[in-house]
Amino acid sequence: MERKKILCMTDSPKLHTGFAGVGREVMTYLQRTGKYEIKCIGWFHQDTNEEVIYPIITTEKDESGRITQEDKYAHKSFPKIVDEFKPDLVWTLGDHWMVDHVAKAPNRKSFKWIMYCPIDGHPSPSKWRTTFEAADILVAYGKYGMEIMKHR
Repeated sequence: MERKKILCMTDSPKLHTGFAGVGREVMTYLQRTGKYEIKCIGWFHQDTNEEVIYPIITTEKDESGRITQEDKYAHKSFPKIVDEFKPDLVWTLGDHWMVDHVAKAPNRKSFKWIMYCPIDGHPSPSKWRTTFEAADILVAYGKYGMEIMKHR
């Protein structure tokens, strides 16, 4: 049986942030089922002692090894990574402005997109609507966030 490919994009699972921890737990669970091939675009990646059982793809760095401002959330590298990995599903976890470029990716129609996004205030900006509509599935942290997404 061919395993489905999932590309995760959030804080590097090697970090100790909220996004990293949630992403690491969800993707580790899925990886252990044996049903999926998982790779993660890890924002702000640094090597730590955190165990991660799937490959991490870093965003672009400059000549001195620092993360570039233009690609810190994979705005530049995302389309190429999608073309190379050919995921069935892209799962993003981050604020709207960290992942809105997925909606505009030239290869957007080649994958399903689950957008897991925190909403902790209202009203949300009207420009968010097009990104929400581009996602195949929207996931909010709770009922409040989902209500805000529905009304946008």
